[in-house]
Amino acid sequence: MIRNKKYPYYEQLLLDDFRQVMDVQLERNPDEIAFSYRKNGKIIDKTFRETIEDINNLANYFYTNYKNKNIAVIGENSYYWFILFMAIAISGNIIVSIDKDVDEELLNRLLKQADCKDVYFSKEYCPFIDEMKVNKKYIEDIEEY
Repeated sequence: MIRNKKYPYYEQLLLDDFRQVMDVQLERNPDEIAFSYRKNGKIIDKTFRETIEDINNLANYFYTNYKNKNIAVIGENSYYWFILFMAIAISGNIIVSIDKDVDEELLNRLLKQADCKDVYFSKEYCPFIDEMKVNKKYIEDIEEY
């Protein structure tokens, strides 16, 4: 009978929130590449230090201008979506991530149910947002990222 070899356990850090995760990465890997993405045919690399700086800058904006708000984000997965998601999450607000492929009727229903008065979107994936800007029924702020 073959027995499995026992491997040592990895030491695990107990982290309470996203900010602690970011602090650990900044301490361990400040100049390592965290993200690579294409923009206008060119590859852009972002280190952990740059990424966390972008998150903190935007989080400060949200912390200053929004208090305990439900903020919707609609768009494709991208560096900017990630920065927005993390900044909202660590600023004390509530992120409402909505599928980029929902139709206008469902989007309106979801925004109303989640009590989202603020929406950040990628125009590429939300073509009817212009109509929503004109007919702001219950939304206070709509911004493109």
